[in-house]
Amino acid sequence: MASTDLGPLLDTFERSPDSLISMLQAVQGRLGYLPPDVLGTVARHARVPRSRAYGVASFYSQFRFNPIGRSRVAVC
Repeated sequence: MASTDLGPLLDTFERSPDSLISMLQAVQGRLGYLPPDVLGTVARHARVPRSRAYGVASFYSQFRFNPIGRSRVAVC
């Protein structure tokens, strides 16, 4: 999915750094992960540097930068 397809989704959020986490959650909910080009689009929409968007996304374990596989394996 191209980052331009996310325009309507991102337009539902205020263009503010305060909305960054909510935007990242919504985009990941739509795509399943956060591709690099989409991370830049979200950063521009939130009016923050791309490095800040990446920093926030990498800090929280809920965000993924790669698509998840078909099967999930957990080891105890």
